[in-house]
Amino acid sequence: MAAKETYGILTPAQMAQAAEDAAYNKAVNRPLASFLLGLTAGAYIGLGFVFFVTSRVGAEGMPWGVSQVLGGVVFSTGLVLVVLTGAELFTSSTLTLTAKASGRITWWQLLRNWGVVYVANFIGALVLGALIYAAGTWRLVDGGWGAVVLESAATKVQYPFLQAFALGVLCNLLVCLAIWAAYSGRTTTDKVVAVTMPIALFVASGFEHSVANMFLIPLATLIKTTADDGFWSSAGLAVEDFSEVTWGAFFVNNLFPVTLGNIVGGGVMIGVMYCPPRDASARGAGEGRRRQVATPHQSAVTQPSTRSAATCLCAFRHAPDARAGTRAPRGRHPAGSNASPTRGPRRGRPVVHTSRPRRPARP
Repeated sequence: MAAKETYGILTPAQMAQAAEDAAYNKAVNRPLASFLLGLTAGAYIGLGFVFFVTSRVGAEGMPWGVSQVLGGVVFSTGLVLVVLTGAELFTSSTLTLTAKASGRITWWQLLRNWGVVYVANFIGALVLGALIYAAGTWRLVDGGWGAVVLESAATKVQYPFLQAFALGVLCNLLVCLAIWAAYSGRTTTDKVVAVTMPIALFVASGFEHSVANMFLIPLATLIKTTADDGFWSSAGLAVEDFSEVTWGAFFVNNLFPVTLGNIVGGGVMIGVMYCPPRDASARGAGEGRRRQVATPHQSAVTQPSTRSAATCLCAFRHAPDARAGTRAPRGRHPAGSNASPTRGPRRGRPVVHTSRPRRPARP
């Protein structure tokens, strides 16, 4: 009797196998598909930051820790959307190092996926930032919403290189742990709970996420360079206080070191460290679960290719002798068959085979 399947959460070994399968599927996916999924992921993370900024407006009277945790919980909305919709986020795509470590993909496939997804995330975040600016959201609460954006960006571009790198390592370590934990979930609730707390932890602690900064700092730069005097007076700020918020500072002081840290924290400290073992028993356990494991970024892990029922039925119908369990003698076929011993099956009228040619009819 076949063993009864269980549908509880996955074991750590099964989670590792599911993560490797998902990483492989990402790396071999078509670049255009990865690009489109990357656009949405950049926008979703930006939406999470919109929620974060909104939660911080007017929160000056709250204890610092409480306001930070609140901001972290609401920011996790962005990654929840990424997980549930199957979007491709660069920080979680660093887990493709798992598939490289196991020898299933090449360096070219890995770097191509990273490059496509990174650029797509950047474009998606910039487009959302432009929409938020055009919508005038930054003017809400007498400019208080935009003030939070400017103050957050000013802090992020002032980190020394090593500090920004370390903050990026810590951030993506938690992001990839959240993605990894989501592989154990069977329901939407499972995945949401698994994702929320690690993300809340990284945001509340002030760690640095490269894709989130692709939305925040360009938006702050746009506000700083275009805001009128009415905004600055109502927000109680001066444009001179944010002179360090520039495109150059964004790329050099923040995005570059944070991206490197994200690669180390997610790809190396999680992806490589948790790479599934190569022994036969572990691989067998993974193959046994592959058909039913649902991943955060896909509805299900791609199953090994098999012949469909329609294909098998088609082949069966074109093999009448095999169906009967006997082989017809050479040169002869069952009555009504449309098969030819030399030309194979063909459509049209049945072919009648005789031992000698027919004689012409007498006049």
